[in-house]
Amino acid sequence: MGQAISNESAARADSHSTMQELAERTGGKAFYNRNDIDAAIGHSIDDGSAYYTLAYYPENKNWDGKFRKISVKVDRSGLKIRNRLGYFASDPKGGVDQKRRDTAFAEALDLDFPISTGLLFEAGVVQPSAKTDNKLMVNFAVDPHAISFERKDDGLQHASVGCAVHIYSDKGKSLKTEVSGINAAFKAETFQKVMLSKFPCQKKFDLAPGSYVLRLGVIDNVTGLLGTANAKVTVLAPAPETAATKPAGSQP
Repeated sequence: MGQAISNESAARADSHSTMQELAERTGGKAFYNRNDIDAAIGHSIDDGSAYYTLAYYPENKNWDGKFRKISVKVDRSGLKIRNRLGYFASDPKGGVDQKRRDTAFAEALDLDFPISTGLLFEAGVVQPSAKTDNKLMVNFAVDPHAISFERKDDGLQHASVGCAVHIYSDKGKSLKTEVSGINAAFKAETFQKVMLSKFPCQKKFDLAPGSYVLRLGVIDNVTGLLGTANAKVTVLAPAPETAATKPAGSQP
C-alpha cells in the first residue's frame, strides 16, 4: 500500500514538473491541485489583460534548426517577466517540407483540432445569389504583415497563400473540403496598398440549403504559418420565382 502511494506521488510530481516546464517555456503559468478553477481562469485573464508584443529579426542567418534562447529584461525592480524562452532557427524562406506543411494544414482544418493563430485573418460569408453564381462565398482577409513576401529579380513582391474551407454538417459530420491557392506577384504600388490593408483570398462552392459548421483556414505556403477559425452558416433555399423575376417571354 505504501509503495503504491509513493509511486502515485512520484507520478503526480513528474506531471506537475512537466506542466511547470511547459508553461515556463511558452511564457505561461501552470495551475494544479486547485478546486477553484474559476479563480484560476480569472487570474489568468487578469494577468494577460496587459502585455507587450515584441518582435525582432535575428542577425544570425545560419538557419541550422537549433534552439536559440531569448532573454527579456526590464529596467524596473519588483517585476516578474513571463515570456517564451526561445525559438528554433528554421529558415523562414522555404525551410518547410511541403508534405509536412500540407499534413499540418489538413489537421488544423479538423474541428477537433485547436484553433490556430499563427496567421491572423478575417472572414465573411456571403449567401448564394446571382452575384455569386448561386454559390456560397467566403471572403478571406489575411494580415499581410505575417505573410512572407520576397522581392525577386523581376522586381515584384512574391507570396504564396492558401485558403480553405472544411465543411461539416451542423452535427459535426465531415462533408467536404474546398482548397485554393494564390501565388501573388505585386508591383511596388500594389504591394504598398496590400500592406496597408489586407491580403485577399476567396472561395466559392455549392451547398444545399441547410445548416453547416465551417472550419476556415489560411496558410503561408512559404513559412507554414497558418490560422483557423470556425463559422456557423445557414444556407437559405432560393426565393420562389415570381412574375417580376421571370425572363421576358417565359411561359407561365
